[in-house]
Amino acid sequence: MSWSVVAPERTPVHGGRDYPSVRYSAAAVEYRGEIIITHGYFYNHAIRHPAWQSSAWAFNFGTKRWREIHGGEKEGAPSARYSCTAVLYDNALWMFGGDDGGHKHSMFNYVFQAWFNQMWRFDLRTYSWQQVRPNGAPPVKRALHSAVTIGNSMYLYGGLELADTWRYDFASASWTLLVPPPADTDTKDGSHPGRRHAFAAAANTGGFYIFGGCRHVRGSRPLAFSDTWYYSIADNAWRLVQPATDPTTGTRLPLPPARSHHSMVPLTDKLLLLYGGALCIPGCSCYGDSWLFDTTTQSWSSLNASDAPIHRYRQNVVVHGREGAIYLYGGESYQPYMYHNAVNRMELPSPIKEQMIAYATPPAGAKGGGGVKRGGGMGHRSRKTLSYSGGRAAAETEEQSTLTAVVDAVTTAAANGKSASRNLSGGTLALLVPAGALVVGLAVWGIATRRQRSRYGKYKPVDGS
Repeated sequence: MSWSVVAPERTPVHGGRDYPSVRYSAAAVEYRGEIIITHGYFYNHAIRHPAWQSSAWAFNFGTKRWREIHGGEKEGAPSARYSCTAVLYDNALWMFGGDDGGHKHSMFNYVFQAWFNQMWRFDLRTYSWQQVRPNGAPPVKRALHSAVTIGNSMYLYGGLELADTWRYDFASASWTLLVPPPADTDTKDGSHPGRRHAFAAAANTGGFYIFGGCRHVRGSRPLAFSDTWYYSIADNAWRLVQPATDPTTGTRLPLPPARSHHSMVPLTDKLLLLYGGALCIPGCSCYGDSWLFDTTTQSWSSLNASDAPIHRYRQNVVVHGREGAIYLYGGESYQPYMYHNAVNRMELPSPIKEQMIAYATPPAGAKGGGGVKRGGGMGHRSRKTLSYSGGRAAAETEEQSTLTAVVDAVTTAAANGKSASRNLSGGTLALLVPAGALVVGLAVWGIATRRQRSRYGKYKPVDGS
């Protein structure tokens, strides 16, 4: 099992005709054999200027080429922002929330809590954006939250200073508050994940899992978590996933270390994959490791992949089930300190690959797909929309998607074959970055941004147990 580079880093960093800019905290989905990326941010050190992104690009896994599919807000896209969520449903990317740092009003002075609660739909057949007006009140504005698609609904949790759980029904274009924030948002009784942001989420048919993330604590340094939680649709409740133990020795099996700004994606209905992220206590160490979570045994196991990319956080990871592979784009790293626009590919071991392919293939006689993470085939019936026709039509015919169908193809034997002795892939990079080194040569906006990031950076790890 190894990583490979399918599209190298490109310069200049602001992008070109045939490749996107570097960026982090972008929105991304996999659609018909492509990774679709839109929005995000980077700081252009060459000209000492913030570079907020709103263009959309598609990278074809077959041709290994990029093409721009929408020119951004000048052509009707949502205004530039980052730290929003993106899910795939009904041949469209649905983007919710995010943060734009108030750059429309003050480009060089970061504005805290410049968040959104807008829902936008990017049609991936026509490459056109719509702002969706929901029926009823939406959730409050937020950033660094999570969202997943299950069936014909999107489920949303948390974000900066938040601990609420919501469902968005695509057919009725309506929001429902499922679990309000607990009275004790620090949840010392262990009944609820509580306030947290920059965690990762992945769904199966019955609900969704979250791992890690951060929490601000008044009068103390922020917390960073290594716990796993599950929201059950049937129970409409959260539960803490207890660390698994070795059945023969009784010793606790390993867990991914505490982190934030990582990725977690479903490979099948029973296997999730976690990648990357960072821990700052203080000074940021980025991760380049990969972990599997077995939803049947409720246990984590590390994957040892060779030729790992530069360790990073705030990246995008998508699954291409019919290849049995995952693709990585973008992010930010500290050693070396840089933003990224390369595309990397990791092919999973044969037993997992076979399960992924089976999961991504509809049963004989089935019409179309409709797997968990991609949503069902319900037509888009949202009301009260603002429609924009900007963007470009597809320039070529792409490979047809089978989409995913929920196929119980994961065997217990394959899932239980992980041992407690496996190590992190590549370990961590422990780099203490002095605050001064991060801000030398930056304009006032850059300094303010680094200070704001420093506010999130000095985390206290919290064990998943």
